[in-house]
Amino acid sequence: MGGVDSKEVAEWQQQYQIPADRVEQVLEGFQNSCGKEGQITKEKFVATMARLMGNAEKAKATFEAFDVDGSGSIDVHEYLSLMGAVYGNNVDQKLEASFKLFDENKDGQLSREELEHMLTRTICVWLSQRAKKRVTVLPAEYKTKIDTTLDEIFKTIDTDGNGFLDKDEFKKGFAEHPEVCSFFKQF
Repeated sequence: MGGVDSKEVAEWQQQYQIPADRVEQVLEGFQNSCGKEGQITKEKFVATMARLMGNAEKAKATFEAFDVDGSGSIDVHEYLSLMGAVYGNNVDQKLEASFKLFDENKDGQLSREELEHMLTRTICVWLSQRAKKRVTVLPAEYKTKIDTTLDEIFKTIDTDGNGFLDKDEFKKGFAEHPEVCSFFKQF
């Protein structure tokens, strides 16, 4: 199915402890929504997820926050990671899925730039919802907040000081230092 095999789906289901009926819904939703290229457009994602989540605005915001490359579509791997973040049963699982989504170049570590992209997307989505129009350029005051937040994140959870967050640092850091995440509580 669209570049994912049954073994990968089984691993995903086990990793995030997704109930079998939910797995079926998620995969069916992807198959029914993806085009010939094995991608889901924003419009189709929102239509599918609005049914599952019961809220079109939340589905739209979710897509925009996790369209990592800004292409307007997501592939099956991005989709499974996103569904892990949405449906994972505990904080560790949600952090695992989030790490996969934020790791844009899939090198197993998060750079300051990758986290900046994620924060920027999150704030632009939040501002778009508040303004009831699409915001694509971040106002200067938010750029300053992002820089300060990134400084704090790397100071607090980059334990080896190499300028990158590996998966363990990310998961442990955000689980043990929720104050680092206080920035997100505004949104």
